[in-house]
Amino acid sequence: MRVQALAAAQGISVPRLYERALTTGGVVASAKLSRIHDELYGVRRLLAIDSNNLNQLARVANTTDRLDAEQELLATIEHLSRVADRITALIEQLPESERTQ
Repeated sequence: MRVQALAAAQGISVPRLYERALTTGGVVASAKLSRIHDELYGVRRLLAIDSNNLNQLARVANTTDRLDAEQELLATIEHLSRVADRITALIEQLPESERTQ
């Protein structure tokens, strides 16, 4: 029941918990990996929001031949850069066995 509870807490199946524990060095490492995966999904949502903002700004620029929202565009680009850095840092935390998935 403890193994099932650990797997449920990480949102994975018991076999996946065992696989992660074997490839990452234990249950604690597996829990850390689960947190990294959750963070990556959050970052992906941020990218989707920024992409939508960028598309809206591009639409304005294309229809008016100028961009009145230059500050918004620069802020979005800066945020995208920070998100990309965050993704890189998260990927570097992943064990080698998880980077190829």
